Amino acid sequence: MATWLSMARKAAWAWVKGDQEKLRRLRRQWALECLIGEADQLTFRRDGTDWTVLVSDASVTKSLFLTGRHQAGTRARVLEWLEAHEYMPASRALIVDVGANIGTPCVPLALGTGRRILAIEPVPENVELLRRNVERNGLSERVTCVHAAVASKAGKVTMAIHPKSGRSEVKAAGGRQGFGDASEASGFVEVPAETLDAVVAAHGFRPEQVAFVWCDTQGFEREVLQSATEILKAGAPFFMEFWPRGLEAHGGVAAFLACVQERFASFVSTEDLIREGTQAMPRPVSGLESFAQAFGERQTDLLLLPGAGRT
Repeated sequence: MATWLSMARKAAWAWVKGDQEKLRRLRRQWALECLIGEADQLTFRRDGTDWTVLVSDASVTKSLFLTGRHQAGTRARVLEWLEAHEYMPASRALIVDVGANIGTPCVPLALGTGRRILAIEPVPENVELLRRNVERNGLSERVTCVHAAVASKAGKVTMAIHPKSGRSEVKAAGGRQGFGDASEASGFVEVPAETLDAVVAAHGFRPEQVAFVWCDTQGFEREVLQSATEILKAGAPFFMEFWPRGLEAHGGVAAFLACVQERFASFVSTEDLIREGTQAMPRPVSGLESFAQAFGERQTDLLLLPGAGRT
């Protein structure tokens, strides 16, 4: 009841102010609330892009259905910065999306850059929607969907499935996931695991063709880096989630920071990208530990940059 009353008050105030855009968002929010418990999936078009989403996934679905955008500002700033600093020549024609979810990074990246995309996602239900969203937007020839987890060794991993699709993660050895106790998972599923180098090679690409890697794996980022030896040698930047709780569940923050410091020369924080745009200056990777300490338990993302020798 509180949700409905709050929306009604907001709608009345938006009507008084003549804020038509806010009224449209509130109507969409009202419609979405009515569908919860009544439908599993929702298909719609927003700003020229077709989406099929899980009604129950409050975070991704709400942002896409209400505004048509999910992480759009961050994604635009990352692309602008990489272009401005000459990290995306035409020869680097491939973007890799690790933890592609239902296509929220890769569909806009494909539409916005015209480049090939490898979209890698481990959760079967997400993969189904990922493929559907790629197909509905006419991107099947440019976006290759791969059902797998990315790990330091090929084989199998078990995914702990969270009711919110973007929060599913590899099952942690200690029983404590980034999202909380493993018992909070709605289920577990075993999926194939491949190294990032192997996935790129299996689809006919060379490491030096990778423009950058977009990575959101809920604390499993260290394993992703350990799986990408050849891609890192070729000098690909990585845009990675930094989530202390998730990292602690999968080997620890200290182990992740050490892994990053061994493989990259500098980094740009999301906050610097948003605030300063293309003028954001990379910080030496030696300062990443103090940055992490100052940031505390908050979640953010990091653009990790290679050193000299990029080809």
